[in-house]
Amino acid sequence: MVVTLKLKIKMVEIIPYDHKYDSGFIQLRRELDEEGIYGLPGKITPDENDLNISNWYLAVNNSNVLGFGVLPKDGEDFMYFVDKNYRNQDIEKALVERFIEDAEKIGLDELIGEISPDDEFSQNLLRKLGFDEGPIIFGDIEFYMKLR
Repeated sequence: MVVTLKLKIKMVEIIPYDHKYDSGFIQLRRELDEEGIYGLPGKITPDENDLNISNWYLAVNNSNVLGFGVLPKDGEDFMYFVDKNYRNQDIEKALVERFIEDAEKIGLDELIGEISPDDEFSQNLLRKLGFDEGPIIFGDIEFYMKLR
């Protein structure tokens, strides 16, 4: 399933990871690494094992990768990242809504994400989407949503 989102200027689709977007994904990963936001040592793109243990999504406009998200199949420690030029334009919301939809489809009991105490935008977004705030674990605030 593809979720389409209309932004101020662009149309963005949330799609399952597709290797045809590897070059755009790699570029975004490098930008995020430079910001100190993201890192998977030794890996640039998800391999088949990654894709088997987690659902990976891309936020794309034409062939541009604007963001991505990862929902582990157990629902714990989901994450999402958006290009700094496109943040706060509902792409993050669309990714998390896709997580919720897919988690409900596969019968998960809950979703859990760990958010930096400095990331007020994500904290507010998750609260608005119905997540509850939990304890601080390893320096991050745990947010969870019961699905059943």
